[in-house]
Amino acid sequence: MAGSFSTAQKLSLAGMFIGSMLCFVGLGAPYWLVSDIQIEGLGVPDKLVGGSVGVFMACLQALGEKECRMIDMNDDIQWLYVTRICGSACVLVGGICGLVALCLACCGRGSRFVPLGVVCFLAAAAGAVAPAVFAHNMDVFTTTVMNVHVASYGWAFYLYCSGVGLLGLTSIMACFSAPENPIGGMVLGHPGPAAVIVTQTGAHPYLPLQEPGALTQVPGVAVVNTQNGY
Repeated sequence: MAGSFSTAQKLSLAGMFIGSMLCFVGLGAPYWLVSDIQIEGLGVPDKLVGGSVGVFMACLQALGEKECRMIDMNDDIQWLYVTRICGSACVLVGGICGLVALCLACCGRGSRFVPLGVVCFLAAAAGAVAPAVFAHNMDVFTTTVMNVHVASYGWAFYLYCSGVGLLGLTSIMACFSAPENPIGGMVLGHPGPAAVIVTQTGAHPYLPLQEPGALTQVPGVAVVNTQNGY
């Protein structure tokens, strides 16, 4: 990466881009809820029918054939509007943050990018609403009733949640990290010892530098003697 980015900044930029990609793939895949209806307790599970549901699409598999179609919105699933809006906002804003982070990593120089971190955090906060609403309304299908396992959360659900978590974590890192600061000091903001240069001249007799050798023993202090025009 170009410039003087610190390790924390490099990790935050990479995390923004990767997190936005995880959210994009997870939101679009129709595998938030996977259903393989099985009868348990009979020795060998008997798979009756399978299917999967996402935020935008649903798939049904029966007798070896699989069919996927868009989910039609109606009054019974108005909560899905909230899931779609929050998830889409996270993917859109998080994707923009990811592209900006990629451009900064390739062409930018080390500097603080707190506004980018704040926007990315807001995207992660909006994105966290989507799986929460989805899980609240689909929780009834993830239980086992009378030895019949109905459904469970799919890989796309966990992939999207991982992307949201990564966006949130890296946004905090972006807000608190500074150029050339190690990870351990990025939150404490310890910049290291400051360099102090003291000048001694004959034109200023009031400077308390009669014994400049004593100051040279102090870390971070350099004594420059300009009495003879040096």
